[in-house]
Amino acid sequence: MFNFGGITHIIQFPTKRFGYVGSVPSTLADEVPATQADVMGGRAHSDEHGNLFAYKFRSHATVEDAVWDAKKNGAKLCESPTCACRSLFPVRTSKFRITKRFVAGPLVGIELVESSPVRFDVGTEYRECYGSARYVITACEEIPAPIS
Repeated sequence: MFNFGGITHIIQFPTKRFGYVGSVPSTLADEVPATQADVMGGRAHSDEHGNLFAYKFRSHATVEDAVWDAKKNGAKLCESPTCACRSLFPVRTSKFRITKRFVAGPLVGIELVESSPVRFDVGTEYRECYGSARYVITACEEIPAPIS
């Protein structure tokens, strides 16, 4: 595998397919027989038998397929949130439906259902930060969120 330690970016080509730019490892390519254009353009390599080949880098129909292929084949993907390539990645913001039952304080016996971006452990007891109320988490379900 050839990769010079850099970062691989995923972009969408004008053909609407997703592919790689930057420091792309050869594991994301297929070896194909070299054409005259590959030889003249300096893209041809030779194997141990002297046969000429070129790397044809794969492209994918979806960004998820491109990410999976890159991770499976050892590419170091860009993780910079400010890089333009990150806008292609689906963002899933999970929310959780929390059911809590108050076990002490003025709300004892009341069950409350609310949503939260934080997952809570069922059975754990918490104390409200502003009073004496204590509650136990009786349910925590992930609310399916759309990809934004």
